[in-house]
Amino acid sequence: MEDWLFVGGVVSLDLVNTKRDRWSAEPRETLTTPASVSRWADAQGLSSVALPVEDSEREEVLRFREALYALVMSPNGPTSSADIEMVNHYAYALPGALLKEAPRGHGVAVARPTVGSVHALLSVLAHDFIWMVGEYGTERVKECEHERCGLVFVDASRGVKRRWCSMRRCGNRIKVQRYMQKSQPAGS
Repeated sequence: MEDWLFVGGVVSLDLVNTKRDRWSAEPRETLTTPASVSRWADAQGLSSVALPVEDSEREEVLRFREALYALVMSPNGPTSSADIEMVNHYAYALPGALLKEAPRGHGVAVARPTVGSVHALLSVLAHDFIWMVGEYGTERVKECEHERCGLVFVDASRGVKRRWCSMRRCGNRIKVQRYMQKSQPAGS
């Protein structure tokens, strides 16, 4: 069983979240092997077949992930032109999403391409990230406020007041913790 959580709101942030426990002195890597990169792409619906991944390509995926993380976690601070260039490099490589006929012939829908290589996977993720920045900006990308989480997500809520990666996961933990603190007798 893989330890992936798909709570980012966009697939590119779900990639960022493949490095868990960033708050810890020893963050946890979930893309530990080339095969795990292939399984992650499949779990995201990006590849319909086992994606062939070499060790060097896995390392490139990890560098790409860290470039995305650096770009979203420093929205008002300095950004690295190398991180921007890396995202743009992959965005130029392939066209982004295409239109297709909607089910039952009712209008059009977006067809995200399935990928057959790591290069194509990173291109799709680059397009997803660029769309997210254009749609929401990096200031709407937040880090979960639970002290032991650190997953990132797009706050697409109307009031931009979302605090946790998921209400089911961290929001519930906080509510239980507050309830337990309130129900403790004074002086215990």
